[in-house]
Order: sequence, then C-alpha cells, then structure tokens
Amino acid sequence: WHSLGLVSLSWPYSPHSTAFPRARKTTKQRVVLDFRRVVSDLVDPHIDKPGSYSTRVYLHQTEVEFKMYNHSCDEMDRKEGQDIPVRLTSSDMPGVKLNTAVKDASGGKYDLDKGFEIYKEDYILLREKVPELEEWDKSSVIMSKVKENYNMDMWIKQCDKGINSCFVAQGDYDNQLPTFRGCAGTVYPHDEKCAFEKQAVSIVEGKKSVDVGVSLCYCNQDLCNIDLSSSRTISPEVLLTLTLAILTRIGQ
Repeated sequence: WHSLGLVSLSWPYSPHSTAFPRARKTTKQRVVLDFRRVVSDLVDPHIDKPGSYSTRVYLHQTEVEFKMYNHSCDEMDRKEGQDIPVRLTSSDMPGVKLNTAVKDASGGKYDLDKGFEIYKEDYILLREKVPELEEWDKSSVIMSKVKENYNMDMWIKQCDKGINSCFVAQGDYDNQLPTFRGCAGTVYPHDEKCAFEKQAVSIVEGKKSVDVGVSLCYCNQDLCNIDLSSSRTISPEVLLTLTLAILTRIGQ
C-alpha cells in the first residue's frame, strides 16, 4: 500500500464529514460564509495517536511528534495558531543595562549574553518587570523568529492504509477563499486534475441565493496538496458531492 504524509485537512470541512460551513448575513447585509473550526472525531491527532495533539512548538527533539491538523487551514496558511518560542541574545536586544535588568528580574534564568529560549506568555511576564523590552507582537526581531520557527510538520497527517490520493479544495465568494485539505476517501488513485464549479447557495433571510465557486483538485504524491497549483484532480461526481457538502447547509 502507498502511504501519504500530507498537509492535512483542516476542519471544518471534509467531503466525508458532517461538519459544514454556514452562510449568514451580517448587519450590513453582506453574506458571509462562516467557516468556523469544527473538530471532527474523524480527524483528531489525539485519536490517531493519544497524547499527540498540541499547538506548542519545541525547538528541541521530543519523544512525541505533536500535531494540530484538526485546526483551520487558515491558521496554517497564515502561519498562526502555534505557541512558538524564540531564542533571544544580546545581538537581538543589545545593551548592558538591558541585560542586567533581564538577569535581575529573572533571578539569572534569562541572560541575553548567553542567549535564552522563551515563550510569549513568559516574555510578557518578564516584560512586566523589564518594561524596556519591546512588546512581543511589536518586535520585528521576535516576529521574524516566530515565523522562522513555525512548524509546518504539525499539519502533516499519515493517510489511512490504502489511500493513494490527497485533495485540496478552495471556495471563492466575495473575497472569501476558505481552503480545505485532506486524504481522499477512496483507495484508488484519482486522476490528477482540477475542476471549478459555481453553486447557488440559498440564504434563509430574504430567500435569496448567491453563487459560490469551488475549486477541487486531487494529487497522488506526498504533501502535494499544499496549494491548488501543486495538485490536479477531480471527477464531476466528486465535485458535485464536495460542492453540495460545502455549500448547501444554511446558517441559523
């Protein structure tokens, strides 16, 4: 059998799940596709391997390979949603006075001359004692390190035995581009191609409908479903199933 490590489906959507996005209206009468995260019992790192779910990134090797592929694809695409540490040194934050203040405030735990690793919550506590430190979210140095340390491997899931294909799907409506990724639901390899279709979605309020486009692609290589351009697949019946699953359920 051919195993596929893939950038996994990030809920709320799978073509084989019962978790559907919802269409709703805002106060400005704008229709919004509500793609809130729904953790499914079909895709859950803890169920796949007990104790493996976590959003915390470790810069050292850990016994457990932590995963978060049940989160929203939007988090993955934006490189968000992880608790990421950074390593800070005196070259990042120069100044003898600043380092002395950091060492004194932490009882010697943190020393910029030696360098230290710190998570956001601990940095915020340290900054309460050393206000000269830049704010975490406003520091270009820290933000650069956070992006650099983002762990994409936490989104990779091993497909079930016999699964040969991955998929990536993207909705398109009013500048909303929700993306979904996952393992195909069948053991036979899909043709590698993409298809696009618009589907009318009813809106309860006013009994109107809007057209929402869905692109769906399949591919047959490991980690091939990172984006639409690296995948190429679909059959009309699968597209119809996907389109209906994504678009037909209406919000309350």
